[in-house]
Amino acid sequence: MSKNKDDDLISSAFGRAFELGGLATRMGASFLGGKMKLPFVDELARSDFLNQIYIREAERLVERLSHMKGAAMKFGQMLSVMDGMGSGVLPPEVASILSRLQKDARPLSFETIEPVIDADLGERRDQIESIDREALACASIGQVHRALLKDGREIVLKVQYPDMPRIVKSDLKNLKVLVTPFAALFGIRNMDDIWREVEARLHEELDYEREAAHIKRMFECHGSNGDVVLPAVVDELCGPRVLAMSYVPGLSGEAVLDDAVSQKERDRWGGVLAKTMLENLFVHRFMHADPNFGNFAFQDDGRVVLYDFGCVKQVPDELAEAYGKSARAMLDDRLDEVPPLLREAGIGMKDGSTLGRGFVVDHAKIFNAPFRASAPFFQFGSNPELNDEVWKLAREYWYESLAIEFPADILMIHRTLAGTMGNLSKMRATADWRGILSDTLERAGY
Repeated sequence: MSKNKDDDLISSAFGRAFELGGLATRMGASFLGGKMKLPFVDELARSDFLNQIYIREAERLVERLSHMKGAAMKFGQMLSVMDGMGSGVLPPEVASILSRLQKDARPLSFETIEPVIDADLGERRDQIESIDREALACASIGQVHRALLKDGREIVLKVQYPDMPRIVKSDLKNLKVLVTPFAALFGIRNMDDIWREVEARLHEELDYEREAAHIKRMFECHGSNGDVVLPAVVDELCGPRVLAMSYVPGLSGEAVLDDAVSQKERDRWGGVLAKTMLENLFVHRFMHADPNFGNFAFQDDGRVVLYDFGCVKQVPDELAEAYGKSARAMLDDRLDEVPPLLREAGIGMKDGSTLGRGFVVDHAKIFNAPFRASAPFFQFGSNPELNDEVWKLAREYWYESLAIEFPADILMIHRTLAGTMGNLSKMRATADWRGILSDTLERAGY
């Protein structure tokens, strides 16, 4: 594979700054213009007016970010996983546009990647019999190549793109300028706290030694769980920019959606996905926080493989407890208990008061929809009316939402929740969701 334009853009700090700086300027002007016009738009038409701005700018964002790596592409992908059923974060049209960033990541040439392998492994590369020149998978920070060791083991090498720390630092500086108009439009006042959370997670993704530790810790969480499969770290072939792991195959997310796969199989895998995510949130309080469908594989015996532990989230105890107790209260229809629970975790109105009861009751109706107590159980992705209700609710409470404050910690938690629901919707999965949630809450003590 010869070098391509993406290889050149990786190496050019000026080119990346120019791309992101220009994008920030154009999007900032568009959102500022929209915000200035908003008071003059009829109240009933305001949501559609804002929706059109989002669609136009989402197209612009995807066109620019699809050929970039680093924090630029990761930022777009973080937005794109918020298209889960029930997320209510983005209009469906915008979510569909952004979802292209999950598919448009293109690998760099092996000529660009190989020097990173050589520099990190040195003489240890002699343990490797061969490395596939074609990437098995690629993402925003690095790409994965299969390899065969001289002792016969099949492994994968996750290799970081060249000069990623400098690129991520530069991208983050420019992206903050780009994101500010979004924050202003939503009335978000703790943008600095939120941005620190984004920065922390992205800088962690650069640390492959930390990612190896994440995998080992996740083994401790799920070692006795026969439904979850994790790659094992091959310590002797790891370095700061190369992470070696055992090769664990399975059906890709795209393959799982093929008509040849039975819905019964998808239902079983969907139940495992939901159970694993909920256990990570409430029991282990340590979340695999990158729900890109490409980070999972599915095995014939019903087990689910988890890949990519660069982005994880240690869930603060107070948030896990507030969410756990709130989920239990909503399941039991004790809605008056929810606002003060969330207020204790920092989620409430900016004036210090709790969320309004109407806000909680209407959102609880959406929350409880998948959790009916008896069969037939809810099937994700089969109820477009519910998706419409989610977006209708977001519009109805648009202005009240502007006055809500929340801790930055919920960013990755909600990203994972929304992304998981999106994956379940793609699979059109059916399971006893109430039983899965209730059992997990009971294990966690709620």
